Amino acid sequence: YISTGGSIKIFTGGTTYRTGTWVSKAFEFMQPKRLSCGRAWTNTTGTLSIELQEGDGTAVFSRLVYDERPFRLQGGQKRRDARVKITVTGGKKIHRLELAETVADLRGG
Repeated sequence: YISTGGSIKIFTGGTTYRTGTWVSKAFEFMQPKRLSCGRAWTNTTGTLSIELQEGDGTAVFSRLVYDERPFRLQGGQKRRDARVKITVTGGKKIHRLELAETVADLRGG
């Protein structure tokens, strides 16, 4: 779909997937947090890259995520603010992303 002149029209697209990137707002924590693990709910096609950033956008750590199993984040320092950059390619869809201090803190963990 495409918006032109205030109306929405169907746009004929191709079958080639594009890369999509999303960056969260900066989350500020009342107490410093050590985000050390995460879990992503996605479909099985394409790739998902997650980058943990300082609140100002400075990259701390990035990794590829392949499935819905919990994964570890490096960085190891407590921080008062953080943001996340997500990049998807090849038709990857992400439904939910959780980051926590421990695996037990993850939903369903």
